[in-house]
Amino acid sequence: MGYRLPEARWLVVGRGYFGEEESLARRARTEGLAEKLVFAGWVSPDDLPHYFAAANVAFHPYEDNLINRTKCSVKLLDLLSAGVPVVATRVGQNTETIWQGKTGLLIPPGRPDVAAQALIYVLTHPNVQQAFAQEAPRHVRRVFHWDTLAQKVEAAYLL
Repeated sequence: MGYRLPEARWLVVGRGYFGEEESLARRARTEGLAEKLVFAGWVSPDDLPHYFAAANVAFHPYEDNLINRTKCSVKLLDLLSAGVPVVATRVGQNTETIWQGKTGLLIPPGRPDVAAQALIYVLTHPNVQQAFAQEAPRHVRRVFHWDTLAQKVEAAYLL
């Protein structure tokens, strides 16, 4: 693999629609990794900045399916706006939200080996974390600010 494995803990915020966090907890217990996971469950939106501040990197995996190809993730925009370095799957609008290598990393869906390498890379390179944390909020403000979006909508109507 070529990377030094960092000492890391996973902070899982939120709950999956289908109990994914319970499946993750069972698997972690089976693999002897339960102490590496902290489950926060649903948290108030007002408390999210405290959780974001605790993160060195966020993992935002998407399955490649029709629904995920058509939706924009508010969670991803929140993470980037808060300056959290992100590794996300290259699915749907994630490719419009993340500027590869400048505001985060995009990885192919269904490739846990590539996800692990990307996460280890970010965790072992504080300079990359800092660069993403600085550029991502600027990128989100520049591309997704209401003034910018209103101009795009207005231009579409004038065609």
